[in-house]
Amino acid sequence: MTALLILIFALFGLAAAGFVVKRGRALPSVALALFVMGVGTGAYLLLGRPGLALRALAHDDAKSDPVSKALRQARATPHDGTAWRTLGRAYLDARDGEDALKAFARAIDVSRASGTPDAGAYSDYGMALVAVSSDKVSDDAERAFRAALEIDPGDRMALFFMGQSSAEHGRDADAATYWRRLLGELPQDSPFRKQLIDDIAKLKVQAPH
Repeated sequence: MTALLILIFALFGLAAAGFVVKRGRALPSVALALFVMGVGTGAYLLLGRPGLALRALAHDDAKSDPVSKALRQARATPHDGTAWRTLGRAYLDARDGEDALKAFARAIDVSRASGTPDAGAYSDYGMALVAVSSDKVSDDAERAFRAALEIDPGDRMALFFMGQSSAEHGRDADAATYWRRLLGELPQDSPFRKQLIDDIAKLKVQAPH
């Protein structure tokens, strides 16, 4: 699993991203860190209810394992989307991207069934797709982030990755727009504001005249 998974921690709504800009494209630096408070795809809507590969709790020592604890909670409260998102993050932290996708997809399913779709579940799912795709924002991941932004235009993770995808495809103006919106969502004392401002400025400088 990619190094991206190691960087998924409880930053609760903060975004961190270092970028280098080359030939009009912004690429994530080694120090890339992610948002995880609000972290699914338009493609998921066509997938129905995928089965979740649930791990067997065969040994007593598994009781203290974060994945096992989150799994027990999700089993105990199957209609709680937050429990499934917590399980998905535990899988990501354990470098199990495939099961993370299934847990986040279940969170999407639960939120839709409740009549209140959860933007965070979609952006979680999109983040997991990025993680299992060698840190690339695939078309499915982009659809997930777009779905998140339709529900919550201020979803920080979706704004970050939509900007990243736009920059990777040479759509610098779109990237700058997404990152300006993200800038407006970050607290004034966020340590990542300066880096984001610098990256937006680099995109503007390299834009064709």
